[in-house]
Amino acid sequence: MSIIYKNIDNNSQYSTSSHTNHKSSTTSIPLLIFVFIMGFASAQRFLLPELSSLICIILLVFPLVTGIHDKQYLTIFFLSIVSIADLGGLVYSETPSAVKYLIYVSILGFMALKLDFVINKNHRYILLFSVFVVLNTFLHPNSLDSYTLARDILTLFLLLFVSLSLATKNIYLIEAKYILYFSIGILASEIFNIFSSYTVLSGDYLNYSSFKFLALFPVIYFLSYRKYYTAAIVAPISFMVIGVYASRMLLITGILVCLILAFNGFRKSFWHTLLLFVISIVISLIILQFLDVDLQAYRVLSIFFTMNSFNDLTSAALFLDPVRFAENTVFFEQNLFNLLLGNGLGTGIIDETGIFSFVPNDGAAFSPKELNESHFFRLHDSWTWIGFRFGLLAYLLFVFWGVKGCFSKNPETALFAAFMLLALFNATFSIGGLIACAVLALHYKLLSAYR
Repeated sequence: MSIIYKNIDNNSQYSTSSHTNHKSSTTSIPLLIFVFIMGFASAQRFLLPELSSLICIILLVFPLVTGIHDKQYLTIFFLSIVSIADLGGLVYSETPSAVKYLIYVSILGFMALKLDFVINKNHRYILLFSVFVVLNTFLHPNSLDSYTLARDILTLFLLLFVSLSLATKNIYLIEAKYILYFSIGILASEIFNIFSSYTVLSGDYLNYSSFKFLALFPVIYFLSYRKYYTAAIVAPISFMVIGVYASRMLLITGILVCLILAFNGFRKSFWHTLLLFVISIVISLIILQFLDVDLQAYRVLSIFFTMNSFNDLTSAALFLDPVRFAENTVFFEQNLFNLLLGNGLGTGIIDETGIFSFVPNDGAAFSPKELNESHFFRLHDSWTWIGFRFGLLAYLLFVFWGVKGCFSKNPETALFAAFMLLALFNATFSIGGLIACAVLALHYKLLSAYR
C-alpha cells in the first residue's frame, strides 16, 4: 500500500500498465465445484448447523493451503465474508465473533496492501464532507450510542477507502463466475431446506443472515449478460426463496434492480423482457400454491394481498410495517439541513411525540434501553440508518452512482453495480454487510474506470 499526493485533474492520467498487461481470466472447474459445495453447505443450517456457520473460515484458509493466484484469492476472500452466519435469531448457529472479526480485519488488511491510494484536488469534496460529518457529530446536542458510533466510524473509513483508491491496479478484484456458482449452491440448499426441514408455521425465519441478497445474484448475473431466457428460468427459484426469507425490502429492491437491468440490456424489446420477468414471478407463486403453501402466511408476500385492502399507499405502508412507517415519518420531518446533511456519527432519533409508543418491549424492533429513553438508534432502512448520520444527500448520490452503473454497456460493470445496490439496501445494517458493500463498490469503481 502507498499513498500518493497528486495535483492533477483525474485518474486517467495515472499509469495503466497493470490494466493493459492483465491477461484474460480463466475459471477453474474444480474451484467452481468447490465454491458450489461451499455455498450449499453454508446454507445447511438445519442438517449441518455447526459446519454451516464455519464455512467462512474454510474459505478463508483455502487459498493459503492451495496457493491459488491473487485474483481467485480475492474472490474466495469475498465469499468468506458473505458466508458468515452473522445472525441466527437465537434459532440457528452463528459464526463465532472471533472468526467474524478475523475475516473482517483480514480482508480489509489484504485490500489495503494490494491497493494504492491517491489524494488530489478531485478528492477535496469527499475530504471536506468527512470533516463536516465529524464536526457535525461534536455539535450534536444529544447523547451518542457507542455501537452506532463505532459502526458509523467504520462506514466513514470505508467511504474514504473506496473514494481514495487508485484505479490502476487489481482491476479484476472479484471473479463473477465463482460468486454465481456459490449463490447457485445457496439456492439449491435453500430449496432443499424448504422441502425437507423448514416450515413457516414454526414462527422463525428461514434465514436471518445479512447476506440473503446473494439469492438474487444468479438472476442479475444472467440479466447483466443479456441471457434473458436463462434469467427467466432462474428467477422463479430465486424469488420463491426470497418469498420464504420473508424480506419485503429484498423483494422490492430485487424487482427494481432486475427491471433496470432488463431495460438496460433489452431496450428495443423491453416489454418482451418484462413479460418474461413477470411470468417467472407468477411461476414461483404457482409453485408455492401447488405445494399447498398458504401464501398469506409468508410475510413478504402479504404485501400483494394487503395492497388490495387499502385505498392509498400510506395506509398500506402503515399497516404492513408500522415501525418502519414511524421511523420514516420522523426522519423525513426533520429540518432540511439535518435531512440532507445528517446529524453526525453515532446519533439517534428522539421520539418527542410518542410516535413509537406502540412498539412492544420485546427486543425485536428496538432494545429496552431505546424504548425506555425514547432515543432510537437501530433504524431499519438503509436510507434512514445512513441518512440520519451522513445525510440523505450523500445516500442518494451513492444510489445514483450505482444506478448509473446498472446502465453500463459492459455486463460486468452493470452486474457489480446492481450487486452493490442490493448490498446497500439489504445488508448495511451489519458490519459484515457494510464491508461487503464497500468491496463491491471498490470493484465497481475499478471496473468502470476502464469501461
